[in-house]
Amino acid sequence: MPLNELPIELVQRIMDHMSGEDLILSLYNVCKRLNDIINVYPRYQTLTSLNFSRKNLDAQKFQQLAKFLETNSTITSMSFMHNRIGSEGAKYLATILEKNTAITELYFSHENIGEDGAKHLANVLKTNTTLTNLTLESDNIGSKGAYSLAQALRINRTLTDLNLERNRIGNTGARHFA
Repeated sequence: MPLNELPIELVQRIMDHMSGEDLILSLYNVCKRLNDIINVYPRYQTLTSLNFSRKNLDAQKFQQLAKFLETNSTITSMSFMHNRIGSEGAKYLATILEKNTAITELYFSHENIGEDGAKHLANVLKTNTTLTNLTLESDNIGSKGAYSLAQALRINRTLTDLNLERNRIGNTGARHFA
């Protein structure tokens, strides 16, 4: 019997043994019925934090994840570390932050988003009013990416903590924040 034809109770028992991250990555958007089951699943409705570190995400998988996260209203904190998301994935992340008004903390590390990814995030930071903590550690944003973020922070008044460790922004990049 295919998974999408199993009784709801059995599907929920399977879901009981999955992490929130694996539940979303494995079952969400498989079919409308599974989405409906997930949306009423009690543990899913109270999920506030997700850690997608070392989940082998690339930009394509991240795009699928973004569709889920754009409309979620319970998740306030997310962590992405050591995947292969890149600048294309940062574009999807910007879309999430543009549409999702619940996320307040985002840890994005070793994702190699580069200058272009920093620009995508900077554009959304100009209008985002919920994100308070952002870590972009070891993401290779360089001084041009730092410039884009610094310009966004001249407008954004809600971000209170920004971590740009190990991004090779140099003195030039640091001066943009002065």
